[in-house]
Amino acid sequence: MSSESDILPIITKIYDSILDPGCCAEIGEALVRLAGGHIGVLVTHSGARSMFFPEMAYNVDVKARDAYLAHYDRISPFHSLERLSRPGQVITASNLVTSNNYKKSAFYNEFARKRDHWDYLGIMLSKDAAAMTGFAILRPHQAGLVTALEVERMKAIAPHLQRAFMIKNRLNESQSQVNVLESAIDGSGFGIVIATATGWIAYANRAAENLLRGGRGLRCERGRITATDSLTAQKLQALITAASRVTEDAPPAGSLLVPDECGTVSLAIHVVPFTPGSSDILFARQQPFAGVFIVDRNAGINGRAKQFASLFKLTPGEARVLSEVISGEGIAKVSERLKITELTARTHLKHIAAKTDTHRQAELVKLFFETTIPGAEYVRPQSILGWRGSQNP
Repeated sequence: MSSESDILPIITKIYDSILDPGCCAEIGEALVRLAGGHIGVLVTHSGARSMFFPEMAYNVDVKARDAYLAHYDRISPFHSLERLSRPGQVITASNLVTSNNYKKSAFYNEFARKRDHWDYLGIMLSKDAAAMTGFAILRPHQAGLVTALEVERMKAIAPHLQRAFMIKNRLNESQSQVNVLESAIDGSGFGIVIATATGWIAYANRAAENLLRGGRGLRCERGRITATDSLTAQKLQALITAASRVTEDAPPAGSLLVPDECGTVSLAIHVVPFTPGSSDILFARQQPFAGVFIVDRNAGINGRAKQFASLFKLTPGEARVLSEVISGEGIAKVSERLKITELTARTHLKHIAAKTDTHRQAELVKLFFETTIPGAEYVRPQSILGWRGSQNP
């Protein structure tokens, strides 16, 4: 019978390896020794090609590996055993390697025999139509064929190794998605801070981090977003608190301009409630959050305004008004900067509200940022009231 003292430390290491890749080399060596082998490697076979994972390899000779991948992988008789196996199954080749056909094969005489590879033992970890992955162990002639005890040990370990492998793959996939999304958000053109009701920063993209460190009126204090000017700091906190506790009857929060230490206003802040669906874009939490969008008025927001204009079929004139509004300008300033009358500016804003089905400027601002976060595909949900451009949080 297999000894728990031999197996339990390996199982512990296997689960440790999910978060600590440094354990993989120790696991590879432990599995090889427990199976009486002299070489072990984690390998994926896809079509007629295999790929070795060096982080879990033990005693693999580079020249032998290259020779195998260049030629002998295509004629390996072990693949026929692997194709018949199921994920979590332990594979042995004792019957195959003792056959006359194997002893006459080019694989054995040109590759395996010269490197003292005799029997084979493997643990299949994953398998689909495109590829199969497993941990392969080779035994020298001196060790003989795989014994029943060694198979029993591998069967005790196999489900744990398979489970850890699947969990690690899921984590890697999730992390890759997060990395891609963060890269996209970093190129959004505006700072994004997701904050709790107290102003604690749960997430900040790179642009926001730079603005918080830039001495332009905003800063991070004990993990919370605030303004260097005390009055602006109070207004900002009030907006964040209101946005994170918004109800159906309460309007979304609002906007403010942030002066720097010299009194120059170069940043506009829009604070809006984040619906559960919107916050899930960044991370999966049920807690209510406020979205703090920071616009550098010097850098402009034209690119995102064009994207929004295309989505809602705004005219060029309406898009220009939208861009100025998002930059924190009031109607009087908008008309002055665009050299149009206030009546024309208000008419454009009225048309924008009709096309986006928003009723207040704060709602328009909320819709703008939620639909222009990279990765947040906007779909108009239909209700009994008709097509809605925004959803209640």
